[in-house]
Amino acid sequence: MDMSFLWYALSSGSMTLLGFLLLTNVSHVNKLANRWLGLFFLCTAAIFTQLLIEVAAPEERNPWFWLIPFLELPRWATFPCFFLSLMTFVNPTVSIRKAIWHFVPFFLFCLYAAFVLFPVAYADSQIILNLPAWAVWIIQYLFLGQAVVYCILSFLLLRRHERQIKRFSAIIEHVDLAWIRWIMYVVLGMTTLWILGKSDPSIAALVPFGYFALTLFMAYHSLNQQAIYPISQTQLPEVIDAITIPDKRHARLTDDQVELLQKEVQKAVVGERLYLDPLLNLPALSEKVGLGTHELSFVLNQGFGKNFYQYINELRVEEAKRLLEAPEFRDKDMASIAIHAGFNSRTTFYAAFKKIAGMTPKAYLAQANA
Repeated sequence: MDMSFLWYALSSGSMTLLGFLLLTNVSHVNKLANRWLGLFFLCTAAIFTQLLIEVAAPEERNPWFWLIPFLELPRWATFPCFFLSLMTFVNPTVSIRKAIWHFVPFFLFCLYAAFVLFPVAYADSQIILNLPAWAVWIIQYLFLGQAVVYCILSFLLLRRHERQIKRFSAIIEHVDLAWIRWIMYVVLGMTTLWILGKSDPSIAALVPFGYFALTLFMAYHSLNQQAIYPISQTQLPEVIDAITIPDKRHARLTDDQVELLQKEVQKAVVGERLYLDPLLNLPALSEKVGLGTHELSFVLNQGFGKNFYQYINELRVEEAKRLLEAPEFRDKDMASIAIHAGFNSRTTFYAAFKKIAGMTPKAYLAQANA
């Protein structure tokens, strides 16, 4: 028995423990997302357990070999569980009923496996087992195809989430998406290891250790989750509803109303200098101007042609330009300028200033003093 037995055993045990921790730990804010993530880890644990049994001993001398067909059952549910976990993290209000179609391959495989595992119960089982070549090819490679497709979908989902955050918050740097990105990288890394192990025998011996190392890395980031929304949980359902429903399909305001409300919003934000509040977000602004989050989101997007992030930070950058040119702020450092302009950090200030003004604050100051 080689070292791969040990690495598969450690990977299987770690994934099983991590799965149960996420399924039963009630301290996490997004319980549903973590339950999907826990199911993903348990499905992955089943894969490692199958590999463990296969390397333990040949089939004729292995008393546990009969478990392999059962361990294969959750395989096609692995990546749908991961994607649903991510989808629920970025949108806790998502309806899981709409996501059932992700498990169609899994249900079909279970139906097929019923004839494989219990052939004596079906008189015509041999007809079902004699699948055409194309069906056998799908069974062999669908898992790999799922890995590629769901990794792509996951990256696209996170990119959309980053854009949506800018629709209701001007502060995004403390929204930590790195941990969930690392989980995706690990999933992609495990898939890559599987492909390399199948195609290159010289790498195959290192694959079990690679799986275990990636398992530990995934466990660390899964248990060190950070907020991926810069607002409270009580505000989240309403805000998500406001930013995910297409504005044009759910327009509640006429063009004249949008124009009127646009002036009211501008009067409140600029006249009362609300943009200088570093904690200002869409729910807070909607309360101050007396509009619902749906209406305010619609006015910003259709009236100003900007999302919340663009609208507020453009005003803050203009304030920063004024401060940079003001004699009383010549001796102030950039961190002080950032705070007085409404930014909550120097990093956010530099990023927003360069994006909107096309140059750094220091370059603008040099140009203004030239």
